[in-house]
Amino acid sequence: RPDNLIRIILDGIQAPASVDSGFMPGFRDSISDRQLTDLIQWMRKRFAPGQRPWENLEQAVQRVRAE
Repeated sequence: RPDNLIRIILDGIQAPASVDSGFMPGFRDSISDRQLTDLIQWMRKRFAPGQRPWENLEQAVQRVRAE
């Protein structure tokens, strides 16, 4: 499921798990659902080329944003 990736992009990483990891700002207020869906589709294809695309990604983005 893409939920964790959606949350990270929307809300960022405020407290990294280790000092070697960086923080990332959230983009909740500056990215549309369509842009977020397109970005995640590209990331999945680029970084997990052997995996099937996530199904119902647009609905997942809307659901996670509403939580």
